[in-house]
Amino acid sequence: MVADLQKARVLSTKDEVLFMELSQIPFAYVIFDQNYERSRKVIFDFLAGETLLRPGAGRLGYGGMEDAMLDGKAAAEQFRPA
Repeated sequence: MVADLQKARVLSTKDEVLFMELSQIPFAYVIFDQNYERSRKVIFDFLAGETLLRPGAGRLGYGGMEDAMLDGKAAAEQFRPA
């Protein structure tokens, strides 16, 4: 990973990585099956009255890294003064 970040010029050979940890997230992706729509509705109906931010995975949809970045930006903008 570090070598690839150096190739992409995100890191230089002089940069020092202070912490790195490999972790596996067993349930990282939404599973689209015959129960998906019904389950999503039950969850969203339950959360409808709650004051929560639900960007990204909280929408229970599929997205890529670009979507995650845009969702994070949108969530942060909710806290920025108008």
